[in-house]
This record gives sequence, structure tokens and C-alpha cells, in this order.
Amino acid sequence: MNITPFRRSYRIKTFGFRGSWGQIFRVEQGFRNIGCTIAEEGEDFDFIYSNALLPDQKTVDCKRATGKPLIWHVHDLPAFEGTAHQRSIEKLTVHRNITIATADQITVNTRFVARQLETYWGYQGAKVVGQLIQVDPDADGFRARPRRNLAVIIGRLNDPLKNTELALQALSRLRSPPDLAMIWAGKPKKKPHSFFRRHRIKHYCEIPANQLATVIKSAKMLLAPSLFEGLGLPPIEALALGTPCIVSDIPVKREVFDSTPVLFHDPNSAEDLARAIQQLLSNEELGWQMVERFASKVDFYTPDAHAANICTIYEDIRARQ
Repeated sequence: MNITPFRRSYRIKTFGFRGSWGQIFRVEQGFRNIGCTIAEEGEDFDFIYSNALLPDQKTVDCKRATGKPLIWHVHDLPAFEGTAHQRSIEKLTVHRNITIATADQITVNTRFVARQLETYWGYQGAKVVGQLIQVDPDADGFRARPRRNLAVIIGRLNDPLKNTELALQALSRLRSPPDLAMIWAGKPKKKPHSFFRRHRIKHYCEIPANQLATVIKSAKMLLAPSLFEGLGLPPIEALALGTPCIVSDIPVKREVFDSTPVLFHDPNSAEDLARAIQQLLSNEELGWQMVERFASKVDFYTPDAHAANICTIYEDIRARQ
């Protein structure tokens, strides 16, 4: 993506996730790419951006102490709609009042999450800015790229909402299944080494984003069988890297992949997922069409685009004051 400086340079105070997956680091990178500056401790700034999990007292304290505009990004509400783990409205409104009272504008990943805020918080007006991918797009030469007989899943094996057991069941139904690379950001709790050997799983723990990109680019497909997501970055990242994907048929993925011919599967049917895997193995052109059709959407999920969207929202806040 060509870096285009924003029309004005802003100084921004940031709060959020930090670590090897660096979500706030990527946001800060985007701000710098478009010509803005990240305020250091004690420095003045134009506005506050936070994507911290709720509640985050540092964000609240900074807003109260400075009175500067605050743009607070809410990834999703863990309502787990449509699953056996669905939560009540009462459990989802614990942080509602402080968030709405503190933020000048709430931003979200998808229209799905915006509707969550309307349903569970009674908050209207959330702005959709997406969530930035943790890898740099690279689909050059994706059709001719050497591929390993590999299907990649990114998620926590023990999280029932990630639905990874369904993928194992589906692969066991194929005559010649691809090997499964489980990219798992965490320790393999309660999973013995024999489990990984039996299912031919190559297990990665806390894999850096650049290594993850290498694995995805060399795979035949990425599987995303989740029962619930507020967005779901892995299939977006896969298509940005030139690798086809198969995703569960849940509302948020219908939104994200609207007009993209990804293969959907019934999230409760191993047989249907096996059908989709075999269909993609038998017809590579289906996969290449996914990558090509999604290409026009990739920029929306880059750090630069995210940063530019946030700066535009700040300008809208200023115009209303």
C-alpha cells in the first residue's frame, strides 16, 4: 500500500494491547505512516485513542485529567449470540455507563458489533473502522506460489467457540486430508503430545506475525470454523497473503466477505466442512477467485487506513464542538 500523508499531522495519546501480537503497536505504526506523532509521557497531544479491553482506568483517567477528545475502539461484546454460551444483557452492560460517558466516539470492527452496541447498550452511532491485520499484505504471484499440503487454523484449541474440534472431525472424513497446522497463541493446556502426533498437527506457540505470514502463504487453505466472532482476522489475513479460506457461516463473516466467493460451511456440521475442504482441494480456481475478489477490500484493514479513519473521526468531533 502506498503511504499517503494525512492532510494534517496530529499528536495522539494511545492506550491498548501491547505484546508480541502488537495490536496497539500496529495502530501507532499506522499513525506514524500517515504523518502523525505518538505522544510520549508528559507531552501534549490532540486526542486520545484506545483499543484497550474494558474497563481501562488509564484511559478514563487520561480523559478526565485532560478533557481531550477520546476515540474508544470496542472490538466486540462477548455476547456469543447464537451459541450455547450466549450471555444475558445484564452481564454485557457492566462497563456500559463508564464507556459511553467517557468516550467522545466509539468505533467498532463491523456493523455486526455496531448492532451489538445498539442491542445490549442502547448505544447508537458507533462508527465502523475495521480492525487492522497483523501482517503486511503480500499476494504477489499467489497462483504460482509453491504450496505445502497444509490447512492452517489460528486459535485456541480449548476454546469451544473457536470450534477447532470440528475441523479435526472434518479432516478425518477425507480420504487424503491435508496436514493441519494449528497456530495457537498460548500454551497447549490439557493437550498431550500424542494428540498433535495423532492428528498430524504442527503446533506453534506465540508465533510472531512475520512467521505466521510465512506459514499461511505456503498453505493450501486456512480454516476459520468459529462459532462466534466480532470480526475474525485470520481469514482476512489469509486472503491478503494470497491464500484461500473456508469460513463458518455466521453473520459477521457474511458481512465481512460480502461479494467475496469464500466457501462457507455449517458451523455445526463436520460433514459440511469436509465437503468444503474437498471442494477447494479439487478446484484450485475457486481459491484464486477468492483472493482476487477480496483484493479491493484489503486496504481497509491496513494500519494506514485504520489510522486515517481515526483521524477523520477526530476531525468530525472537532467540527461538532
